[in-house]
Amino acid sequence: MKNSTLSSRKHRSLETKKKLLHAGYTIFIRNGFQKTTITQIIKHAETGYGTAYVYFKNKDDLLIILMEDVMNQFYDIAERSFSPQTKEEAHKMIQNQVSAFL
Repeated sequence: MKNSTLSSRKHRSLETKKKLLHAGYTIFIRNGFQKTTITQIIKHAETGYGTAYVYFKNKDDLLIILMEDVMNQFYDIAERSFSPQTKEEAHKMIQNQVSAFL
């Protein structure tokens, strides 16, 4: 019973953090980083202030986590094998990698 409660709590915690990250991404895209406030992010995520500050010190901290995720996605794509036989094949592979990244 104790393990399932802990597991459930951890799951909720991860979901809350994801909601905050998604809200941050959405608001940053909409308003730009400078015009975005942590209050806007918290309201969009529908979480409490105390909860948000458990995961992130401020909006800068949230942006860093988002950027790390983007960079990890980029590295995953960049590490894929690239050995085209023709120029057309190279072009198609590049298009696929760019599409996967975006």
